[in-house]
Parts: sequence; structure tokens; C-alpha cells
Amino acid sequence: MKIGFDAKRALMNDTGLGVYSRNLINGLLRNFPENDYHLFTPKIKEYLLEQIDGEYKIELPERGIDKLIPSYWRTRNVIKDIAALRLDLYHGLSNELPFGIDKHRGVKKVVTIHDLIFLKEKKQYPLADRLIYETKIRYACKVADKIIAISGQTKSDLIKLIGADERKIEVVYQSCDNIFSSNITNEDMETVRLKHVLNEYFILNVSSFYPRKNHLLLVKAFEQIMAKVPHNLVLVGGYEMERKTIENYIAEKNIASRIKILSNLPLAELAAIYRLADLFVYPSQFEGFGIPILEAMTSGTRVLASDVECFRELGGDAIDYFDLDNLNSFAEKMLHLIHYKSQETALLKTRSEIFSNETFSKKIMEAYQ
Repeated sequence: MKIGFDAKRALMNDTGLGVYSRNLINGLLRNFPENDYHLFTPKIKEYLLEQIDGEYKIELPERGIDKLIPSYWRTRNVIKDIAALRLDLYHGLSNELPFGIDKHRGVKKVVTIHDLIFLKEKKQYPLADRLIYETKIRYACKVADKIIAISGQTKSDLIKLIGADERKIEVVYQSCDNIFSSNITNEDMETVRLKHVLNEYFILNVSSFYPRKNHLLLVKAFEQIMAKVPHNLVLVGGYEMERKTIENYIAEKNIASRIKILSNLPLAELAAIYRLADLFVYPSQFEGFGIPILEAMTSGTRVLASDVECFRELGGDAIDYFDLDNLNSFAEKMLHLIHYKSQETALLKTRSEIFSNETFSKKIMEAYQ
């Protein structure tokens, strides 16, 4: 089978959509090497390209206008290349398919929809962005032969909010990178601890600095318990809109000595930090899936997550949950989990195996077939 991917996120994006895309492509390359894989992208970040391992071809814009306006090529003109290559199937990995692909009946069309947060948390998105996202998703869902929803929550939202055809939708849970389940020596972990000056005990959060991620709520909850525990709080994220707010609050409260923010970590270092953490906390208001929760579970690190449907779907009985509307209860739950190590590492590992890379790629290949 000759398969094409919209690989922009895989080769240009560090965060959730990029992680999903790279994990899927790597799983297919590893488990189904007999196929012919084509990765369509307007540009490449070399360090992300190095994370993809197997036999594939990169497809870049070649024509004059496509080179000049690569975004136009990706969203429209790429259909010329899809037709020229005579692909059997094209998979939009991040909520969209190129406009006009419905006219090419020879290629099967698959789209992964991650979430509809922009419709549920409208205040966090400019109107123009919401209109663009909705237009792309409605079109993709209309023309796709198969819609991959990354969770039951996303499937439900697609049906209720977009009116997507339920018969087309298949829930396929994603995986995390195999590095989170690989062996990491004590020496390597200690090297990472020393490099980033990490306390012996710390609570960890990994997420982009957007309002819905609730970093401020986490910092306030930690502030309530910090006098009672030896732990520090470590936040791993980028330089998004909410970061400055968090940094300002930490400075105003004079608690910078107990809170560390890390960015641009190599994957191997991030995997070590998950292992070093005493507790992983994820207080997001809404996600399509929650890949950092899976990374923590796979690492054998205890997890406390906000009590929302998709996290229950992911963590089951293997992790703990808290009520987003009760700061005091959140703080008390963190304190309890620190003092009473109630979660079993074996249970976390068993739960995470449901979302293995092999299972992920096999389910996707079954959908293709």
C-alpha cells in the first residue's frame, strides 16, 4: 500500500500533535515496513526528523508558487502531488485534509481529530482561529472515508458539536514514545538531576502554558502544602501565553526557590525526569487525550489528574483524580498522595500497556485496510 501523511506536525512540532504524528509514523514504519510511506511537509526541523526511524520518502513543495507559499501547498495544492504519486491512502494527522481532495476518488482519505476544545473553551481562542479550525474540521469529516478519534470523548464531541457521521468514526487510542518504557540507568538519571539542579523530591507537571492547562491553580495548590513537604514543583513547558503570568505570580509570592520551570528538554532527559518525579500532576480543564498522563504512567510515576471524562478514560483506576472547582481539596489530595504512596507501579504499567505503540499502529493499519 502507498500511504501519504500530512507530516507537518511530525516534522515541525514538539508538542501534542507532533508527538502523536511521530509515534504513529514510527509504529507503522516498525510494524508494517512493507508499505510505501510518503511524508508531506512544507518544512523540516532536523532534530525532529532524527526521531523518525525507518524507510520513507519526504515530499516537499517543488513548484514555484508552492515554495513561495508553502501553507497554500499544504492545504490545497498538495492534492496535485497526491494524485501524481497515485497514493492508495492519505492520512491527515492533525484535524484536517487538503481542500479539493474529495475530487480525487482514487485515494482513500483518513483524518485524525484530536479534540474540539476551540468549540468548548471559546474564550481561549480568537474568533478568526475558531472559524478556521471549524471550517477545516467540518470539511475533513465530510470528505473522509474514515475519521480516527483519539478518545471516546472526542468521538462524542464530533457527533454532538460537528454532526459527524458516527459510522465513519473509529476510536483509536494513541501511544507515547517507547523511550518512556525503556531502561534508564540510575547513573543517567542522576546526571539529569544534577544538570537541572533538581531536588531529591519533586512534583512534576508537563504541559504547554495555556490557560486551560491550569498552571496557576497548580502553583496555588502547591503553595498551600509546600511548608509541609520537602518537595519542589517542576514545570516543564514552552514559552506560551500563560508562562509570564505564572512567572510573575511565583515572583510576587517569593516562592521561586521551590518552583523550577524547564523548557526545550531532549526526549531522553524528559524521560529521566518523569522517573525522578515523586508525583505527576495534570490539572488541565479539557483535553482530547492527555499524552503526558500516559507518559507518566508508562514511566511508573504516580499521577493525580483533574476529574474530566477523557482522563478517566485514559487512567481508569490506576491513577487518582481531583475536583477542579475545589482548590483546598486539590491541595489536600496532593499532600495525601505524597505521604501515602497508594498507587502501585505495577498497576500503572499494566494500564499503560493498553496504549502500547504496537497496539496503536495495528489499530490504525486495520482502519486503513
